[in-house]
Amino acid sequence: VKGITVFVSKAMAAFVTVAQEKSLKRTAEKLCLTVPPVSRMLKNTENWFGEKLVIIERNSVTLTPFGINIYRQILPHYLSLQNLSKRKSRAPVTISSPVVHAAFFDEILQIVVPDIHECPVIKYAEHIHEDDDLFIHLNPVACPACFEESVRCLELYLTCHNAAETRWPELNLLVGSELLFSEAFHDALENLRAQGFKGEVRLLDNAKIRALLQQSGAGLTFRCKPDKYETVRRGDPVCYRQPFYVYRNKYSRIRLPAHDRCLPVREEHPAGVAGESS
Repeated sequence: VKGITVFVSKAMAAFVTVAQEKSLKRTAEKLCLTVPPVSRMLKNTENWFGEKLVIIERNSVTLTPFGINIYRQILPHYLSLQNLSKRKSRAPVTISSPVVHAAFFDEILQIVVPDIHECPVIKYAEHIHEDDDLFIHLNPVACPACFEESVRCLELYLTCHNAAETRWPELNLLVGSELLFSEAFHDALENLRAQGFKGEVRLLDNAKIRALLQQSGAGLTFRCKPDKYETVRRGDPVCYRQPFYVYRNKYSRIRLPAHDRCLPVREEHPAGVAGESS
């Protein structure tokens, strides 16, 4: 099978791939095979175990309880064997995340890989993939054994146009969908309500339109490192710590900065000098 290290059997690759793809056709395509040999390998594996591993219905594949148990035991070893050969290559570094389109993703990368000297492949993904070097999420997720977790934080400041500062509690809060799935954001929203915020939360995934509406005085946004004059309550800015979880493949050549915890919000405003000169 093209691309599979000699330490991984075709049968193991077929079983793990079909468990992930849940389709004989997609499994065959991924392994550069056709459906019949994939089916035969699965059948031979079941005969070897003496137990049913999968249920196949019209090309759709579901693991049996025994199959799920075997998959969970095999997966860490399968990934480790694959990485023996894959990590020797000079393939581009891959960074995956479901929040790659977030306005603050650049700041996340500056925290996670501040000294990277190569152009990474950055892709949208909702789950960790075996080929990822790094996977980034705003909430903790389950990860394979060959990944290690660390947690970092961003400081996000509530901003509005300076002409709308006095009526900020009445404005709507414009957010991207990535924050709606963040527990820390919802905690921050409760805190805002306690401080008098009466507006609605409006979902708006286009960061440029969010910025235009904020600049026109039509809404509030959470931003990383804003100018001081943009922040709500400039003398006592409203902000919160947004944790994000970094999953690093242990076989990756990427190394993370040493600190891996959420630090307290800085007392000094991040753009104090710029704001004072505005």
